[in-house]
Amino acid sequence: MSYNEAELQDLDIKLTSLYNEIDKCSESSDTKLLNYNGTQTNFGNLLRDTLKLITNDCDNYITKLFNNDTVLFISGFRCSNKESISTYYNNANKLPDNVKTTDDINIYRKTALLQLLTNNSIGNFKSKIKNNDISKKLLNISQGGNRKTNTIKKLSKKTILGKERCIYAIQGDRKEYLRYKGDLIPVKDYKKLMKDKK
Repeated sequence: MSYNEAELQDLDIKLTSLYNEIDKCSESSDTKLLNYNGTQTNFGNLLRDTLKLITNDCDNYITKLFNNDTVLFISGFRCSNKESISTYYNNANKLPDNVKTTDDINIYRKTALLQLLTNNSIGNFKSKIKNNDISKKLLNISQGGNRKTNTIKKLSKKTILGKERCIYAIQGDRKEYLRYKGDLIPVKDYKKLMKDKK
């Protein structure tokens, strides 16, 4: 599926705005998706609009989730990546114990956001997300496209579903990741994806 230049520029604006919102935050409450009265925050609105732009089958699901609808029949909506959207939505303000400084918190949030967006994007949105200036800086991607190892580290090999796979860690995240179709995805999500395919 291909997208016109206006849509890709819109993505650049939305992505930069999301990163800027994170940079403005000093406390965990600043990146809440919902205000205390149940309305959407600015960050929540930006994230909702970005997710709807980059996915082709999650519109109803995202709308219901971000409207904080108490009756959310997840199975009733077509959305191949609803698990990662829900997990991010529900854990948006939870930080690992080892993430303490403001800089570490911002890097952690941006990395988690980038992971969510690349997992859920389709077509050439995925490469556009990774090639956004802030994303490149965050992932330490050089112009040649190679990643430096200080953000994503190769750990070891493990047998996952009968196949030996390389395991990776992302700085500031406790989850184990593996490469699938050129992207890093959590091992847990990969197992679920393979189970769903069967």
